[in-house]
Amino acid sequence: MIYIAQMAELVDAHASGACGEILGSSSLLLGTTLFCTSVMIISMFLLSCLQGVGELLPISSSVNLYLFSKFFNFNCPSSLSVGLHLGSLITFLIYFRSDIVVIFKGMFSKRIALKDTYFYPLVIGTIPVVFGTIISGSFLEDFYSTRIMGISCIVFGLLLLFFDKFSITRSSSSKKGIPTWKAFVIGCFQSLAVLPGVSRLGVCLTASRMLSLDRRNSIHFSMLLAIPSILGAMVRLVYRRHNALDYDLFSTSTLWGVLSVAVIGLIFIRPVVIFLERKGFLIVVCYRIIIGTILCFF
Repeated sequence: MIYIAQMAELVDAHASGACGEILGSSSLLLGTTLFCTSVMIISMFLLSCLQGVGELLPISSSVNLYLFSKFFNFNCPSSLSVGLHLGSLITFLIYFRSDIVVIFKGMFSKRIALKDTYFYPLVIGTIPVVFGTIISGSFLEDFYSTRIMGISCIVFGLLLLFFDKFSITRSSSSKKGIPTWKAFVIGCFQSLAVLPGVSRLGVCLTASRMLSLDRRNSIHFSMLLAIPSILGAMVRLVYRRHNALDYDLFSTSTLWGVLSVAVIGLIFIRPVVIFLERKGFLIVVCYRIIIGTILCFF
């Protein structure tokens, strides 16, 4: 099987004029380039769907990307990983633009008080993640095994289902009714997302339902909390692997990844939010159990 990454490199090489020297024949060049381009677009579309939709659901997108890489024998480059996360970040920034605008108005205008926005809950909820990431360091690499990934996927999925089922919803329907102490607890739970297979969104929803936030508040705040978390994860990845990134961040495959993930995310985020609010997390947890079982016996 031809590696997808090699196909992307071949297309980039053709764009720079080097591919013609390698293949020699113009007809063979055209046919091979069309084939490579088609496979690259299809694979990039599938990969973008996994990241774009997976980041919106309480499932571990890293698990989906891991299975994708194993199935297609594809090692996701660091630059492409950054691009996929950037696409998800763009999705959340656009979808929650009204909340972000209100926060900035509260920071620079006296008409809106910061306490009436998500500013303080977001800051308090992000602090534990920062400390958790710093403390965890590189020793977490020892935990990256398929079995641990599968167990985490199952256990944290069942916890989500349990607290969603038996949560006593006492919070109001107001979007801004999240006390800072609850935001801190949710942030502490989010720190567990550094473990493979946990799911950042899933563990935030688990903590939110455990703290008796209703589904609407839980989903809204957990997704909004993804903005600083994803941004921090991108900065950390670029810092740790900046030597390997070079100029691949501006390659054709990476730019396609950013655009496609952002578009797919924007298409599905609203239907996903409505579905989770009305139907709950049973279907998602069943999916996590199946995927986790496969990983345990991989």
